[in-house]
Amino acid sequence: MSTTPIPPEKGRILISEPFLADPNFMRSVVLLTEHNEEGTVGFVLNHALELSLADVVADVTMPDIPLIKGGPVELNTIHFIHVLGSEIGESMPIKPGLWWGGNFEDAMDHIRRDPDMVRNFKFFLGYSGWSPGQLDEELERDSWIVSSIAPSEALSPVLESQQLWKKAMSRLGGEFRILSNSPLDPQWN
Repeated sequence: MSTTPIPPEKGRILISEPFLADPNFMRSVVLLTEHNEEGTVGFVLNHALELSLADVVADVTMPDIPLIKGGPVELNTIHFIHVLGSEIGESMPIKPGLWWGGNFEDAMDHIRRDPDMVRNFKFFLGYSGWSPGQLDEELERDSWIVSSIAPSEALSPVLESQQLWKKAMSRLGGEFRILSNSPLDPQWN
């Protein structure tokens, strides 16, 4: 696969190459929330879990808030992204229109007051992390394609996000569009 490489940076996405065998990242789209000399942090946007936030957080009573497996690191932690900016105290900007984390109670207060506010959030169990230089090595092996994403697409509902990898690959055009329809195992063809 060949494309003009885009450097990884906060706010961009990693699209796994079609035949990446790592079960943690197979057919995944990872939003980068941090990328610097200390390493990289991100969240898989399209690996839905059969759990809700209420299943793992005792004082959350709303059962319809889905969880995404953000990655294989610290699966005992909850993280979230959102579009509410400073309305959620302690939020960190990822890119214009998209923030990471902040005060969990602020987030829950918004959702309790108006359950439709949940569409402004995506909640994750665990995260994805790379040590310094590790992501660069994986990019050199063509394990990932770096691209961009709109905040609305990053927060797409769980059912839509399951198609996110295919859409992201197809949007790259050319051979990537063809590969977006390939089977998980090329021998299945």
